[in-house]
Parts: sequence; structure tokens; C-alpha cells
Amino acid sequence: HLLALGYGLGFRGAGHLVWAYLLAGMAYASIFYFVFALGKRLVSPQIGNWAMVLVFVSGYFAWGIWSGMENALFSALLLAVLYFLTEQEWPPLFLTMGFLALCRPEGGIIAIGITFFVLSFIARRSAWPVFLSPMGLLGMGFCLVSIVLPTWINWFMTGATAGNSLIAKSLLHSPILTLGEKGELWLENLSGIGLFLLGSPTYSPYPGEFILPGTLLLAGLGTVGLALGEKEDRWWRAGAVGLPLVTVFCAIATLEVWSLHSFRYLHPYLPVLYLLALAGAERLAEWAGDRQKITTMAFCLLATLVSLPAWPQWLANSINQSLTIAEKQKETARWLNHNLKKGDRVAINDAGALAYYGQFPLLDLVGLVSNDTAIPYRLGEGGLYERLEQIPKSARPQYAAVFPSWFPQLANKYDVFHRPRVTFYDPFDPSFEKTVYEVNWEYAGMEDQPRPATLQPGWEVRDALDVADLESEASHLYRVKNAGNRFPPISIPFRRNFGYHDEIDERWPDIEEEQEELIPLLREQGILNQYDIVDAGRRITGEEVFCLSNLAPGQDAYLIIRTCDGIGDHPMFTYRLRVHGNGYFLGDWVLSETPWNWMESVFVIPGGIIHEPTVLVRIQNLGTRNFGYYDSFYYWICQEGSG
Repeated sequence: HLLALGYGLGFRGAGHLVWAYLLAGMAYASIFYFVFALGKRLVSPQIGNWAMVLVFVSGYFAWGIWSGMENALFSALLLAVLYFLTEQEWPPLFLTMGFLALCRPEGGIIAIGITFFVLSFIARRSAWPVFLSPMGLLGMGFCLVSIVLPTWINWFMTGATAGNSLIAKSLLHSPILTLGEKGELWLENLSGIGLFLLGSPTYSPYPGEFILPGTLLLAGLGTVGLALGEKEDRWWRAGAVGLPLVTVFCAIATLEVWSLHSFRYLHPYLPVLYLLALAGAERLAEWAGDRQKITTMAFCLLATLVSLPAWPQWLANSINQSLTIAEKQKETARWLNHNLKKGDRVAINDAGALAYYGQFPLLDLVGLVSNDTAIPYRLGEGGLYERLEQIPKSARPQYAAVFPSWFPQLANKYDVFHRPRVTFYDPFDPSFEKTVYEVNWEYAGMEDQPRPATLQPGWEVRDALDVADLESEASHLYRVKNAGNRFPPISIPFRRNFGYHDEIDERWPDIEEEQEELIPLLREQGILNQYDIVDAGRRITGEEVFCLSNLAPGQDAYLIIRTCDGIGDHPMFTYRLRVHGNGYFLGDWVLSETPWNWMESVFVIPGGIIHEPTVLVRIQNLGTRNFGYYDSFYYWICQEGSG
């Protein structure tokens, strides 16, 4: 909202950076002020001064402050919250916590934790008259509204209570992981955060490159020192500062990408951690009998010297990243602005400068600024393709401006993103070049029908389940339970196959090379999309359950599966499945064919178990010698006659 204010005031184009730097500069000055004031309040003026020095000499912190991200604002607001908390100034405390909650989701978590501390303090002191003043009530009301407002806005705008960024990044919203797997990854992330805050070489090869070694340990000692100090309400103050930080680190650990962008999610907490770490160092010196605090002074000087050598590298990082945006993202946007026709839409995977400088409607494939693509993207390219197919033709993107390395199948293996028009190379990382493709919608919907040879005379398709199409899965109560591997190696296989092997051999018996001979021939005859089917499915190591409808009770039904082996490690693939219908065991289903081409097979469901217009199907993977899984892409169910 503050950036939008600058835009409204006339800071546009590259001039918007000037406004962003003005905001960052004000936040930076506020950080220094509150760091000093907190150090003086909690420990001593000396600690406040040295905390300012350590924050200033941190190249990592300066990089985040001037990056244009919300780090500077969030860090300044966090320090202001802690300052007003220690000063027991309730109205400005709750007002600032409200802004903190609006700045980032973690701000709401901190605000909730501190509110409980404040209420416990007020109740113990019986200080309700001061707290319940008009300004106090106004500040608390603003804070409470700010905590829930983002959820309300998300629900009103998108129908989801969580923001797109959380849906795209949080373990809690993973469409594949089980609850146990989410817990396991959360513990791994929490361990990684702890190691990072300790300055472990695992995350910081050069001491002080990101954070000073031992920071977390010393910060813990500093918090304990506050609790054991002589100041009034020392336990309350230590808990009010320390426990919200622990809570927010636990929350950050739910992000699969917690370490992304040079650990930017942890960056705003560095001033608080350094302040507590210096308090811990001083407490250690006191326990060692150093009343002159010479040890503390030596420690601060050493920490400063360790931090300074990293400054040039972070300056270089900032320059490199700025050049990358200018030469790649901005130039891509300019090319699109000059070469797109009016009304053309663009699918993108990086919604920063590309979206800001671009003058075209866009679809964010990752889902950060577009609804309903975050979960499909997390399913993989197969799930994303199924989602893109559902977009009405009038709203489909004609172009895709993406990193090819992020979409190896859509952009390279298959020609959904085809005919590359232009490539803008990353000056520092070749794997992050940006390429503009035309989007090929020729195959959209071609996978929805079984091949004519599978349907017997008189059969009618009564219902269809498109596996990996999230809407189709939801409407058919589809559930998958994988077993064996911790995470299925290919959760959503994505296949483009040139028809069905026997039909192709029958019609073109003399063609052996599909890429060199068959595909050009089919394109020339204008019938490629009748054979070249693009579909997404799931790799099943355990079982899948789904419900099919619109059946005539008492009448035999014919379940059709489309499958394929896309690995090709063996000359023939063999899958063995066990089929249950409405709770009855119906028999085993063996699927065997050559790899790379589609295969469809039929399983008969006797009418005697179909008592209603629905049938609940459960299919278990039994595995074979070479295949511990099977791939399912589509299911149809047919019956004879009209119904």
C-alpha cells in the first residue's frame, strides 16, 4: 500500500525505485533508533550502540533493506513493537502491531502472542483503567481488525482464507504430502533454521556472510539473562520478546521455500537477534567476573571485523540482481509490449518487474498473483496443464514468458509452449534465461474421449474421471494413497504420446521413426491432434478410490482405463491391479503393452453390485517384477443402451 501511494503521487516507471528507496531509508533510520533505544532499555547504552554498529556492518542486512522487498518496513515495525512493549505504551503498541500484521502474515502471529502477554500483565497489575482508555481501545481494535483483515480480504476476493503466496509455498497446503510427511519436513526446516541462525557452515560457508556464528545461542542466553536480571517484571519482558520469536520461526518452518532468496524470510529478525546476542555476551562477561565489560567490548570489535569482509560480496550480489532484472525481466516486458496484439494474454512465472513494466493481461503459472494455479503448479507440470485446459478459450494466454528450466516438459519435451520467439539471457546464471513462447492449444480436450476402437457397439460413456484434473477429481471424490516411497518420484506424470501403438502400426506399417517421419506426416495431413494426445495422470504406488455416477442400476458397466509407461526401461510394461466395486472384490486387472504409447483396457463391473446410479471403485496396486507402481491418466465408465 505504501508503494501504491508513491505510484499515485507520480513516482512511476524507474522513478518508482526512488520512492521505494525513500521508504527503505526511513525504515533503516527507524531500525537504528529502535535498536539503540531497546538496547539501552533492556541492557545498557553500550549494548544499544554496539547493536547499531553490528546491524550497520551486516552486508546481508543492507542487501535486504535496499532490495525493494518489505524487509525494511517489517523489521522497523517489529522493533517498534518491542520498544513500545518494553515502555508499556499500550495505544502505540497495538497500533504498531496492527501495521505489523498487515505487513506480513508472521506479523499477525507476533501480534497475537504479544497480546496474550499484555493481557496477562494488565490482569496481574490490575491496570485496566489505563489500558481501557479510549486510545487504548482504539489501538487494540485496530490491531484485532488488522490480524483478521487479510483473511477476510482473501476470502472475499478469492474464496480462500489463505493468501496465494501461502498456498503456493506452505507445507500446510501441499496437495501431495501426508500429515506425517508434512510434520517430518517441518522438523527438517526447523532444524535448518536453527543451524542458519547459529551461523552454521552448512548455510553460511564464510563466517558472518549471513549471520554471525553463534548468534542464536547467544540470543538465547541474552533472553535468559533478561529473565534473571534485576529489572521489574523481568520474566514477563523476557517472555514477551523471546517467545514470539520462537513462535514465528516455527511458523516460517512451514514454508517449503524458507531458505529462498538468501533466507529473506529470516532477514527482518536479524537486528533483534543481534541485540539479544549482545545481551547474552554481556551476561556471560558478568558471570565470568568482568565488571569492566572489556570482554564485551572485545567481542563486539571481533564481530564487527568478521562482518565487514562480507560487505563487498553483498554489494556485488545487489548489483548483479539489479542487472538481471534490467537486462532480462524488463527487456522481456518491453519486447512483449511492442510485439503483442491488443487483447493478447501472457502466462508468466515471475510476477515482479515483468508484470510491473508489462502492459498486457497476465496469468501467473506459479499462482502468486493469479487465483487457482498455485495448487496445480505444486502438483507438477501435469497438474498445471490440466488446469490450463480448463481456462475458457477467450481467456487463454497466447504467449508464455517463462524460465524453460522451470517447465522442462511443457517448454522442451512437449510443444505446449512451442515456437520460441525470443530469449533474454541471464547475465549471471544461464539456467535462468527467460524465453517467450507461443502457446499451442491444439491438443486441449483431445484426451477427453477414449479411442473409438475401445468402445464396443452400443456402449455409451456415462461418466469420466480425468486424473490430475483437480476439479474432476473433486467431483468424483477421488483419493490416492501412495505407499513405499516417502514422496512418489513422479507424483503427476505428464505424457504426450503419438497415438495407440497398434492403430499406428496398422495405418502406417512402413514408418519406424515417429519424430522424423510420422509427426511431420500427421501435421501435413492436419490430423496430428487426433493421435498426438497430451494428458496428465498420477503414479500410484498404493491405491486410488473414486466414485462414478449416472449408471443404470442392475446393468453391467465397463470401466476403461488409459495408461502408459513413459520410462521405457523394459520392452514391455506390466501392471497388476486389484479392483473393488461398492466394497466387493471384483478381481485382478493385468495391463501389459509396449512403452511410450497409450494403452486402454476394459474391466467389467457386474450389474449385480450396482444398486444405485453410483459405484465406488477402489483400485489397489499389486506390483509386478519390474513395476512397483502403475500410472493412471483417465477413467471412463460405459453401459449399453440409453439411460
